Amino acid sequence: MEHQQQATITPPTLAHYAGMAEEAQELAPYTEALKRHDWEYEHADDGRAWRAGLEQRKQLLSMRAALDPSGAIWNRFAPAGHRVRS
Repeated sequence: MEHQQQATITPPTLAHYAGMAEEAQELAPYTEALKRHDWEYEHADDGRAWRAGLEQRKQLLSMRAALDPSGAIWNRFAPAGHRVRS
């Protein structure tokens, strides 16, 4: 009968949790902007609202490229017609 060595499981360290908190803080502006974004700005009758929505969309796309390349977070907030396809 062979003796199997059990893997040692180490609990997460305080540094691990600190890293998660830092990541959450880094993502907070992105997720807040996604929550507030007017996803249907393209249908605005007001040109100022349309331009503001377009500018915000450009900023969101830039943030997504840096923080969320897979689009997983984007897709949590975007309506069906605006989700990233993988």
